[in-house]
Amino acid sequence: MFFDENITVTEIFVFRPDFIKKRSIYVPGRPYHALTFRLSGSVKIEDGKKSLISKAGDITFVPKGLSYDTEIIENGSMYAVHFKTMEERKDIPFEVITPAYHVVFNNMFSELASRYKLGRENDLYCMSIFYGILAETRHEIKRIRGTGIIDPRMRYAKEHIDRGFSDPALSVSSLAAEAGISEVYFRRKFGDIYGTAPNAYIKKIRIENAKALLRTGYYTITETATRCGFDSISYFSCEFHRIVGKTPREYAEDYCRQL
Repeated sequence: MFFDENITVTEIFVFRPDFIKKRSIYVPGRPYHALTFRLSGSVKIEDGKKSLISKAGDITFVPKGLSYDTEIIENGSMYAVHFKTMEERKDIPFEVITPAYHVVFNNMFSELASRYKLGRENDLYCMSIFYGILAETRHEIKRIRGTGIIDPRMRYAKEHIDRGFSDPALSVSSLAAEAGISEVYFRRKFGDIYGTAPNAYIKKIRIENAKALLRTGYYTITETATRCGFDSISYFSCEFHRIVGKTPREYAEDYCRQL
């Protein structure tokens, strides 16, 4: 498996393409690897050995030299990184990974794309972000290998959090009640599958979305807190500082200075 080994990246090319619904087309092998994060839409990829569907929130890896057929099932967009490595490996399979924290990858790919546009003075910074993406991808693959079949109640609860994180009323107790199980069992089961407590996951999703809003420069700290499900500005600032290591204001100002 490509991500099981150490990787030395020598070159990256970052872009954000849109795609429209299209019947199956043939894509010949290319002289670089490709790693994408799908923002919306879905596609099917087949290489004669297996067939996988990549949907919104998924990471897709296509190795150098692999020829495949792809069908664009529905219109969408994605972040894409074409990259080369020092290592030469053969017979690497393509992969579609559904990360537990899709918003984390969204943020990382978004920042990479923004920095990449600024030119060569950001080369080292871009490379560090991309290595972070590769490390997170490796972590997600290991997590998926260890979980096996996911309880549909837990999958639905996670999706509920991903969609409804902005609702201040969202809680572990409400999720457990909706799943029809005790809160104690829900906490244990969710933690076994996703490697984190459900309450910690809710906070993580809210903070990652807050980081994305603060980077736009369009929202005040109060607006950011409200949009991310915090009904207390002081609690938001405290949790943001605890998790990120900076206050929301410091984070936004530091990001602007680096641009």
